[in-house]
Amino acid sequence: MNEMIQPKLIEIENDDGVVKTFVISKLPYSVGREVLSQFIPTSIPKVGDYPANHELMLKMMKFISVMKDDGTEQRLTTQALIDNHVEGFKQGVILERAMLEYNIGFLGRGNLSTFLEESKAMLPKLISEMLTAYRAQLSQAEKQP
Repeated sequence: MNEMIQPKLIEIENDDGVVKTFVISKLPYSVGREVLSQFIPTSIPKVGDYPANHELMLKMMKFISVMKDDGTEQRLTTQALIDNHVEGFKQGVILERAMLEYNIGFLGRGNLSTFLEESKAMLPKLISEMLTAYRAQLSQAEKQP
């Protein structure tokens, strides 16, 4: 298992207000590159690819530990460990955001908003181009068998 790189303690409340301590880590280059290039695009509603986004989340979570009551760390290396230690959707989203911010650094500076706005502006053009290409293909008369 890969070692934690520059581990950092963070505390996140669950839905009941109970604070849980996690250890987040810098991602190795290959994982960080994959997350940077694919995480946001695969998470865009109705356009993204949820299964691909889920796999990226699982890869990213392998570089997170939860601090257990006895003071030991438990790496979140499987879906079951994630589900057992991440208490609710809100805590999970905050944890993912913390990892992205710690590794990529653009979430706190507004660049994500800029990225999403630019993507939103490009989508109609992209969809129009795709539909035009499909319409041309579908409009071609086929010979009768």
